[in-house]
Amino acid sequence: MDYFNLTPSELNNIILSYLPFDDLVLLLKTFNWINLNWSVIHQYHFGEYNQIELNKYLTRLASESLIIKFKLRYTIDELLNLEMLSLYRVNVKRVPQEIEYLTNLIFLNLSFER
Repeated sequence: MDYFNLTPSELNNIILSYLPFDDLVLLLKTFNWINLNWSVIHQYHFGEYNQIELNKYLTRLASESLIIKFKLRYTIDELLNLEMLSLYRVNVKRVPQEIEYLTNLIFLNLSFER
């Protein structure tokens, strides 16, 4: 049974706005979401209203996730516009899924010295 269809859409919007990227992606694969307003979810999460769809929200959330995971000193918009990203000396065991949302990225440095 899909319990999320039994709750008001406004409550679902608030709940989803608190989910980090990885959890949201898993949840979206598990449940069929209807009546979601990604612009409102974006406003709850990022504090600003933008008319957006799911993919744009995921892109911004993925960028935020990368900034947090790797302690990057970029804003979300700066990261989204990067063509080169160096995670030099960051012990990356696998390329994070969020990288696919950096569509301007041409070069990614994952080298690590011991």
